[in-house]
Formats: sequence, C-alpha cells, structure tokens
Amino acid sequence: GYHRVASLVVDLASRLCGGRLVCVLEGGYSVKHSPRCAVNTIAALAGQPPPFKEASTRTASMVAGYVERLLNRLRRVLSPYWPSLA
Repeated sequence: GYHRVASLVVDLASRLCGGRLVCVLEGGYSVKHSPRCAVNTIAALAGQPPPFKEASTRTASMVAGYVERLLNRLRRVLSPYWPSLA
C-alpha cells in the first residue's frame, strides 16, 4: 500500500540524494480512503509502522491478468505507430 511505496521512496532518497525528499498531497481521491493513505504515507516518512492496515482485495493472479490485458490493449493501440509492438 501507500506505506510500502513511501518506505521504498524514503530508502531511494537515502541512497541517492542524501535523504532529501519532497512529497505532495494531491486531491480528487476517495474521501473515505485518502486520510488513511496520507497518515500511512506520513508514518513511512517518519520511519514508523503503518497505523492503518491496508488490506488488498486483489490477488496476485488478478493483478497479473489486469496487467496482461492492459499490455495487450496498449500493443493494439500503439502498434500502428511502433510496428515492433505488433
């Protein structure tokens, strides 16, 4: 979830740019979920565990299937412009 991604970014910032990092909170997302995502992100930035559990409702095979369908669609749409995708 958001905590994991933020933790990875913190690690990258530590290794690549002396720990310097800028975060921006954008809008337009779920009013229900945004506060928890923001808090979990801030916790990761502070090196703390996530206060809210981020349960995944998708299995690895569901995600893999979605990615495969998306890639196939992108190949169809882009192949006229990039024949190597055909």
